[in-house]
Amino acid sequence: MRKKKLINRLLIIAFLVLIVSLVRGIAITMQTSKQVEALAKDVESLQVINNEYKGELEYRKTPEFVEQEARNKLNMIQPGETVVIINQQMETESVLGVQETDVDKRQSLEVWRDLLVDGVKDCFFLN
Repeated sequence: MRKKKLINRLLIIAFLVLIVSLVRGIAITMQTSKQVEALAKDVESLQVINNEYKGELEYRKTPEFVEQEARNKLNMIQPGETVVIINQQMETESVLGVQETDVDKRQSLEVWRDLLVDGVKDCFFLN
């Protein structure tokens, strides 16, 4: 009878160990599953970003982008085009509603006159 009790106790202990290891396995599986889902979401968002970068790269390979960059960063122009430079400070004052004085108007007229004269000189008297 003692042998039977001992065997029953050993079976109960073995059964409890088995249950504990199954519960641990299930917990680890659930945790891993959550990590896989989170990583899948990360992969999806990175693929979206990657596609955006691919689109940007394709745009940067186009002649339109190259021309725009040449115009904006290198100040290049097409043959036959004329560059007009606007004084940023004067433009800002006009937008802000600051009234120009006669001195400002005279200076502005002088600037335009000088630009016009220099342009005519460049056209007729090539260096």
